[in-house]
Amino acid sequence: SGQQPVGEGPQQFCAARRGAGGRRGGGALAAVGQGPARDRDTCRSGRRRLRDGLTMVTFQCRGLTRGVAEAPLGVSREPLGLARIDVKSGRLNDAGHPLHGRVLAGTIVCAPRAQGSSTGSYVLLNLSRNGFAPAALMLEVADAVSVAGAVLAGIPMLVVPQGVREELHDCRRYRVDGTEGTVRVCN
Repeated sequence: SGQQPVGEGPQQFCAARRGAGGRRGGGALAAVGQGPARDRDTCRSGRRRLRDGLTMVTFQCRGLTRGVAEAPLGVSREPLGLARIDVKSGRLNDAGHPLHGRVLAGTIVCAPRAQGSSTGSYVLLNLSRNGFAPAALMLEVADAVSVAGAVLAGIPMLVVPQGVREELHDCRRYRVDGTEGTVRVCN
């Protein structure tokens, strides 16, 4: 039913989806933000050919907190309720949300924005203390609560320009650099 079985981490969930013929891509997602993207927020993607014939794709974003993470991506078209993440398991408990039941620990989470109360900062901090924090956060619209939580928890965080989320694929590995503000596809 699209829910992650109990006890499985992001790698097992993504492998199970691919093996079962599940959708890999994020599909056509509605861009959410505050008005049109400004020039400094426009997406600059660079493609570079590697020796083995593969292509490395880099998206230029705006880094808000420092740090580097390489992990599978959990992409959502819906805002992420930080307070709905269980701090003892890293599992999202938000019925009706596309990522409901999924363990977000160790994944790069990409969503239009975070939503909820001021407790979101403390949820991120407690997730980090318990070892269940997301590897990184990528939002189209950042708010003070999620940024403060990412700083406290030591989680890399980026603002992703509108349109980039549609080019990202659920369960694929990415490398996020909050210092440089880059997102790279890992083959």
